[in-house]
Amino acid sequence: MTFFDTANETESTGFEPLPAGVYRVMLDNSESKVSQKGDPYISLKMIALDEPHKGRFIFHNFNIQSSSEQARKIARAQFKSLLTALGHTTALEYENDFHRLVMANPVIEIDVGQRVDTRNGNMQNTVKSFAPKKAMGSTSASPSRTSMTSSTSQQGSNQARRSPVAVNQNQQAPWSDDEVPPF
Repeated sequence: MTFFDTANETESTGFEPLPAGVYRVMLDNSESKVSQKGDPYISLKMIALDEPHKGRFIFHNFNIQSSSEQARKIARAQFKSLLTALGHTTALEYENDFHRLVMANPVIEIDVGQRVDTRNGNMQNTVKSFAPKKAMGSTSASPSRTSMTSSTSQQGSNQARRSPVAVNQNQQAPWSDDEVPPF
């Protein structure tokens, strides 16, 4: 008996974009980076939580200090939408305050679209909007094609941040869903 026979398996790159729709995700990691143009930006990594795309990574960059006024305006609006989805409506004094929010691994919903990468012509995912979990109505295994309006993101602005998703069923978050995680 053979452990693994490559002749009987299909090959996948694993980098196909996710279908457009609403996904429940956990914020996994954020990093401060510098673009090729020298502009600082924040890179956010999220993990899809529901089948059939459970475990897939979704990335989004916030160019909130871009040298392009248009890019900066778009990124600041997106960043505000994310913070509102997290229930954070007050000013962040330091960039690390945001990274601390992400380290709590909150769960939110995102509306994902697709676009052509102008550098290589490949299709890639783009995050169109952020909302508190269940604000966009993702309850099934396959994503719905619901769009979020600005009023949807504002509805969740006073919701508490969510507890992190437990790594296994025996782990519990040190706070409830109704409490703000301690920092």
